[in-house]
Amino acid sequence: MEDAHLVDVFKISVLTGFLNLENKDNFIKNLNEIKKGEGRKISNLSGFQSYDLSHNDEVFFPFLKEIEFHTNKLAFQLGLQDTLKVSNFWLNVNKYKDSNSLHNHPGAVFSGVYYINVPKNSGAIVFRNPAIHFLEMYWPNKFVKDFNCSTSSLWKINPGNNQVVIFPAWLDHFVEPNMNEMEERISIAFNVERK
Repeated sequence: MEDAHLVDVFKISVLTGFLNLENKDNFIKNLNEIKKGEGRKISNLSGFQSYDLSHNDEVFFPFLKEIEFHTNKLAFQLGLQDTLKVSNFWLNVNKYKDSNSLHNHPGAVFSGVYYINVPKNSGAIVFRNPAIHFLEMYWPNKFVKDFNCSTSSLWKINPGNNQVVIFPAWLDHFVEPNMNEMEERISIAFNVERK
């Protein structure tokens, strides 16, 4: 075959990078107070998940500004229109063996996580390929020589401190258990929608 080359027909883009918040000390102090409050159960099988945090709390302004800048830039790069804003955000604290079940975020355009404290062995965020059932049926694991973005049913990202991961809200994902017996994994999750 002459001039043969691969063409990516469908693609799922996930943005990741690091935030350097100028007010991180005050930010963390505020979150430590929130951790003492009442939590809720949504995707967290165990661990603490706060109710939605306030857009009016000034300590969160730099964080919200950064997230909105990067999600709008991502939307533009993907060819999406409209201006996006953070619709809601909340605190997650996973102690030893705490995890989050498979879920997605209906009603949002993008969702994401900002990682504040990620100790060793505290669990990856795992994305599930939308074609998982077909991959497992037609290309079972024993058939796959090299697991990559074309052949994998699941894709893990092991984040670090200050890292942000932004992904399409419809993309199923879960969080592995925190297997660090001494330290908490602390993050802020968020949803972004059209203004």
